[in-house]
Amino acid sequence: MILFPGYTLVYGSRMHLTLQQMRLFEAVARHRSFTRAAQELHLTQPAVSIQVKRLEENAGSILVEHMGKRLFLTPAGHAVYEACVDILGRLRLLDQALDDLRADVRGPLELSVVTSAKYIIPPLLGAFIADHPAVTPRLIVTNRARVIERLADNRDDFVIMGQIPPELEVEAHPFLDNLLMIVAHPPPSSRRAARSCRPGLGRGALLGA
Repeated sequence: MILFPGYTLVYGSRMHLTLQQMRLFEAVARHRSFTRAAQELHLTQPAVSIQVKRLEENAGSILVEHMGKRLFLTPAGHAVYEACVDILGRLRLLDQALDDLRADVRGPLELSVVTSAKYIIPPLLGAFIADHPAVTPRLIVTNRARVIERLADNRDDFVIMGQIPPELEVEAHPFLDNLLMIVAHPPPSSRRAARSCRPGLGRGALLGA
């Protein structure tokens, strides 16, 4: 936009091309023929001719010229052709990128875990990365308060912790049992007493449950 005292001059695109029109003109320019473009696009030759005429009216310029039976692009036609090639090429790259993203898991993975899970998660994460090598993980092992802080700030894709923080509205999926065991190596004189406690462990007698 260019501003003058008391006036506003606004530039806007006068070309309003559809994808179908771009594909059609790209084929015409590449083949230098309405007939071959029509065959490629499964259209009739008159339909292609009409669409090119509409493009010329839209552009306000002659895009193609006929000399005998040969077709040539005008300077405006070359400009439109190059733009069509560029746009259609970018769309093909976009389609390919989206297909790749849909077909595979890739990209960064932000993950925080509480300290008590630091021995459990690395083997699981390693197996996941082996199946999805395009994923770039960033694992942070820290205390529960820090994990909750990161969760509240939405700084991670997900976190792993033992208890769901009641102060946050989150979605949780349990995936691993946390088995706790009583382990002891008593001296020989107390082994008989330890064995005598075993029947009560299942009933919670020792723990006072």
